Amino acid sequence: MIAIFVVTKGDLAVDSLFFDSVVAPIRNHALTEFFKVFTYLGSSFFLMIVIIILLLCCKDKKIGTYAGVNLIVIIVMNFLLKNIVERVRPDSISLIAESGYSFPSGHAMMTMAVVSVFIYFSIKKIRFYALKSIIISILVLFILTIGFSRIYLGVHYFTDVLAGFLIGYALSMFDIYLLEEITNGLRRYRPNR
Repeated sequence: MIAIFVVTKGDLAVDSLFFDSVVAPIRNHALTEFFKVFTYLGSSFFLMIVIIILLLCCKDKKIGTYAGVNLIVIIVMNFLLKNIVERVRPDSISLIAESGYSFPSGHAMMTMAVVSVFIYFSIKKIRFYALKSIIISILVLFILTIGFSRIYLGVHYFTDVLAGFLIGYALSMFDIYLLEEITNGLRRYRPNR
């Protein structure tokens, strides 16, 4: 629905309203420097490094595998959607240089897709409720901060980030379901030794 509105209407009132009422009043040098660094944590390069570390160091290889599959699917989907919608990035408000189209936000999609895997396994594997709640809260805050950083830095509109979150979450849940079914199926039909 958001994509249809973006294609048919162009500039959406909610985008300028969010920027003018939430982002513009808090812009300052310290926050700008913070978000310039923080936004990098949602890049495909950084997320790939995290996934490689998980695959090398984590006992449960499913976490890194699921996150890696999600990242690859999201990168492909983001490329396709950007080139279908062809929304131009905001230019008058941008604080950093970015290339390519704006909709949907790749950082929002990738972060949501990869970190959703960490949330999923935190729910499944952590037994202590307090620890589970703290970790999930930190992960959700991380996702939201990455998304906000893209709007703050003026390289995405609010609806770019919102669509990125929604698509990233939907694809992540589908991938996790599919991978769990494949894993359970292989375990079920593995011959006894």
